[in-house]
Amino acid sequence: MREYQDEAPVGGKGIEKQQTEEKLFGERKIAPEVKNILEKEPVILELLKEMREYDWVTFDHLMKVGELSVAISKELELSSSESDLLLGSALVHDIGKLKISKEILQKKGKYSDEERVVMQSHADIGAEMLRDLGEYQKAEMTQRHHEQKRSRRYQVNGRKNVPMLKEKKGKHASRRDDSGLEKLARLLSVIDIFESTGNRNRPNNRNGELLAKRSEELEYFDSDFELEVIGLLQKWETERAIDKI
Repeated sequence: MREYQDEAPVGGKGIEKQQTEEKLFGERKIAPEVKNILEKEPVILELLKEMREYDWVTFDHLMKVGELSVAISKELELSSSESDLLLGSALVHDIGKLKISKEILQKKGKYSDEERVVMQSHADIGAEMLRDLGEYQKAEMTQRHHEQKRSRRYQVNGRKNVPMLKEKKGKHASRRDDSGLEKLARLLSVIDIFESTGNRNRPNNRNGELLAKRSEELEYFDSDFELEVIGLLQKWETERAIDKI
């Protein structure tokens, strides 16, 4: 990961922190929860810095998914630990795209089959990056939020002999019930799909091409919990409140 060593301004850490935020966020309004987690978990801040330098569109998406996760956490009254894990994971869930070539990442047209495979590898790459940094839960969330979409699609279409989510054993064994990572991963999947299909900054969505596929992507998420989240996001979008989150 690239190291950032800005000169410390006269006035101490307070001014230095302000300059770092201005450089990273510009005029973007940042929720206090986002600022707090960046202070508590500097590894997230460093990864966001690197992503902003590498690909602004992905950085913008990560920030928007993070802000939406804060709003959803409040609506669902998640615990502080759940809210922090959801927000932290939201801010890094696409961090594996740092390892995807800009030629593919910023392509405006449709992906070839080979390019699509490369793009789809970003979740696994990101999870491995986070594990190397000791961020095991965020690594699980990063990997699962894409596996959730694939596994749901396979289940709905009745496909067999398809690799599903694998149980992990040992020190970092994961929980598979709705009270743990599985629930938060599904929540992250829904927010990710909703934001990415509505984000006109993405090179392959300038004319709303992805928005037309949103309902198809979301049809695999049909539990009461997931439908509640989708309903909230749709309501906010209709009221244009989503732009203020």
